[in-house]
Amino acid sequence: MKRTLHILYQSVPNISGSSTRSKNLIDAQRKLGLNPVVITSPFQKGEDKNRDEIDGVSYYRTQIVGTRNINVSEQKKSFWIKLLKGISFLYFAIKVINLVRKEKIDIIHSHATFYCALAGIIAGGVCRRPTIYEVRSLWYERRPAKTILNRIEKEFYKKLEQLSIVCSKKIVCINKILKEHLVKQLFIKEDKISVVSNAVDVKWLESLPLKKRNSNALRFGYIGSISPIEGLELTIEAFKNDITLKSHPFYVYGGGPKEYISKLKTQASANFKFLGQIKKAFIGEAYNLIDVIVIPRPPSLITNTVTPLKPLEGVGAGKIVVVSDIPPMHEIIEDQKTGFFFKSTSYNDLVDTLKKIISKYSEISEYEKQVEGSKKIVLEKYSWFNNALQYKSLYETI
Repeated sequence: MKRTLHILYQSVPNISGSSTRSKNLIDAQRKLGLNPVVITSPFQKGEDKNRDEIDGVSYYRTQIVGTRNINVSEQKKSFWIKLLKGISFLYFAIKVINLVRKEKIDIIHSHATFYCALAGIIAGGVCRRPTIYEVRSLWYERRPAKTILNRIEKEFYKKLEQLSIVCSKKIVCINKILKEHLVKQLFIKEDKISVVSNAVDVKWLESLPLKKRNSNALRFGYIGSISPIEGLELTIEAFKNDITLKSHPFYVYGGGPKEYISKLKTQASANFKFLGQIKKAFIGEAYNLIDVIVIPRPPSLITNTVTPLKPLEGVGAGKIVVVSDIPPMHEIIEDQKTGFFFKSTSYNDLVDTLKKIISKYSEISEYEKQVEGSKKIVLEKYSWFNNALQYKSLYETI
């Protein structure tokens, strides 16, 4: 069986959609007998400074003294922090090369961003190992472009991502839309890119101490990263101004840029509560407080090419999920079956959709019938074990 090295920019214990996907797919690969090994960037803290053992998988840490205060987050970085990150790249690439040799790695699987991809490509060239790059988003599109320097920086990151994609032997995307975008933009052959969608950790979801609803009053909420691309302003407006929605609570769990979260808090009404980031061990408590999860992402180049993990997880946890009708959502949610769509950025359609849900599903029996049916579909169709089989087939081709 081929031995694979996963190169991660961020990982557990950091909580994000990216680290969650990485953890789930690596665990699934291990259960399938693929024997994965992990190395993380100099900006990812671990329990041990050299190596953590997490659920039977070795996570090699590379953090150095100068990078200890650099967090993996969306917080704005100073010029000196960015410079330090650039300088640390050569050190990281050498660490990857040494680990490939030490662990007798057969395949190098780098995960977003280019920082990991280029380190993997260099190690692959030195050690003569094939490289896979997993592209999860056009993340650089989040970068500001207000000044000339901003635009230069954004274009620089874009070119590094493109270089990483062109130089890797195989590419993995998380949805068909992102694949189509890369094929058109970079003139890459379609057979170079495989699509492995997001999935849910079935065993973990089944282990959550989830409680049945005991009240006809529906509670709404959001669990995930808090950033401008998520469109929470629309839900704040809806629960602040609509008479029906005003009587229902909306709970938000998640972290993000402090200034942005503070701005949202000033816009929100009293029924819209920000409860902070929650550890995975306590996620069941968040789900027990929420009956309907609302994910109002507006359209943009990045959101139109990224498939979020939270809609699937929410359905798998037995919740009604309401999502905007941006393209990636249609790949994972079936309208009226596993979730409900509203027209993206439309205040009126969001309000109408939520009021219809209140009207139909406030009664517990109707609610339970809906969530049990949608949960069954998602757990059968979107499991990490099925995804691990896809990775196994991909590894066998190189």
